[in-house]
Order: sequence, then C-alpha cells, then structure tokens
Amino acid sequence: MPKLDKISFAYPGIELFQDFSMDIPEGSISCILGPSGCGKTTLLHLISQILNPISGKISGFPESSFSYIFQETRILPWRTVYQNIAFPLLDKMDPAEVRDKTEKYIKLVELSDWSDQYPSKLSGGMNQRIAIARAFAFPSHTILMDEAFRGLDLGLKNKVFEIFLRSWREEPRTVIFVTHDLDEAIYLGKYIQVLSRAPITRAKGFELDGEPGPYRITNKSIMKEIRELLEN
Repeated sequence: MPKLDKISFAYPGIELFQDFSMDIPEGSISCILGPSGCGKTTLLHLISQILNPISGKISGFPESSFSYIFQETRILPWRTVYQNIAFPLLDKMDPAEVRDKTEKYIKLVELSDWSDQYPSKLSGGMNQRIAIARAFAFPSHTILMDEAFRGLDLGLKNKVFEIFLRSWREEPRTVIFVTHDLDEAIYLGKYIQVLSRAPITRAKGFELDGEPGPYRITNKSIMKEIRELLEN
C-alpha cells in the first residue's frame, strides 16, 4: 500500500509537516481536504518526488509513474485534441498502441467529433476532458489531481465528474485528489483525509459508503465530523 511514514517538511520560515503519516488505499480515489494554505499541494509534490521530505519515508509509488490533472489544464495550444493526448505516450508505446490508446480515451471522454480541433476552439469543460483523457491514457500507477474542477460551473462540473468516473472505472488507478470542496470529495471519493493545520501531524481518515456519483447517500454523522474538522 502506498504510504507516507513520519515525514517532515518545511519551507524557510514555515514548517508544514511534522512526523506525518498517512496510508493511501491502492486502486481507489482518495480526497484530501484541509484548511487553506495547510500544505495540500505540497503533499502532492512530496508524493511525486518534486520535493523531498527532510525526514521520513514515502513508499509504494513506482518511480516516475504519475499522471496529473490540474485546475489549469496545461494542454498544448499548438496541438490538436488527438495530439495532446498522444504526445506523452510517444516514447512509452509503439505507434499502433499510441493510436489505439488515444482513440479509446478520446471516445471515452466524448471528444471524437473534435479530435482534430485545437484547444482554443473548445470550451473549458472540453479542455478539462482532454486533460482527463491524457492522464488516463498515460501508463501511470497514480493520478494526482490539484483542484482539478475549480472554476467550472455546476452543470459543467457534473458532466466532467461523470466522464472522470467513467474513465476511472474503465481503468482504475490510485487517485489522490486535493480539493477545497467537500461536495466534490463526496461525489468522487471512496476515502477522505482531512488534514490538520500546519504543522500537520495527522490526518483524520473517513471511508464513504456506496458508489461514487451524484446519488451517493452519505452518513450524516461523518459529514458533520468532517465539517467540524474543516472549521477548526
């Protein structure tokens, strides 16, 4: 199981993590919640080895095996939908496999009719679908998501959620999703980890009942506890 074991990390003048430990259930969607500025994005950087902890150990994540979905889609404006999804696969697969994998995920995210279009011709939600397709097409072990749906209106967000879950069910990965929005976590997550304020020494973990999606019925006492943790 991927895990963080007694990690500590600090920027100059601010200690963010102090002997912090957390398990990440493999093959599931785990959502990370916590106060603004507490270190949620830094946690993703530590997991992906962009940053290294001062002490402690992070294990269970195969090296260089991460896909990313950000609030800013970070897709290449000079490449088409097809080319954006295919580009990171070119040195990982033979040409036939690149084509098959790219076409599979273009269809899955419902962009087949726009595969030859450039991002500037598409809506924000469609560009986020490109980012989802690219993340799942890449042969990664773990998908890291940082406020990936922030800024989308509710109707568009629900559509993108539906497409994300469809992609995940097609090819499940370990997903770590940082969000400020409890409703997003309830919709997508199987597990929720609520971080304390910095310096972070603990995370309070919750496992949600039922399948992810818009019709999930949640335990009211769990939701009450999560909200109280976020307010304190």
